[in-house]
Amino acid sequence: MEKSEQLMHASLGYENYANKNYEKAIYHFTQAVNVLDAKALYCLGCCYDVTKNPQKAFEWYSKAAEQGQVNAQYNVGYAYHFGDGVNIDYDKAMNWYAKAAAQGNADAQQNLNALKRKTGKS
Repeated sequence: MEKSEQLMHASLGYENYANKNYEKAIYHFTQAVNVLDAKALYCLGCCYDVTKNPQKAFEWYSKAAEQGQVNAQYNVGYAYHFGDGVNIDYDKAMNWYAKAAAQGNADAQQNLNALKRKTGKS
């Protein structure tokens, strides 16, 4: 698929995401996977979250988080914290919460503090 066609799919993915047509958004975003930026990867994760597929949501949140998308970093931390689509791992949860907190995500900071208290780690 040519880049222009992938960009068209990315645009349609955003449009469908905004209109809460999550299945169509998933289709278009996955057609454009080679040109998606962190925001689009995060939106794709959200689509899978809404459609109750936590494993796929985690997969796409992780890709966005690796690119520095703050909300995806929080969601990856949350997934590790509560076992949402992945096995519970408090160390990984704290790592991702810390990254999101460093970018100003207050919920991540709150959850990071709670996990530090729970695990006795600082």
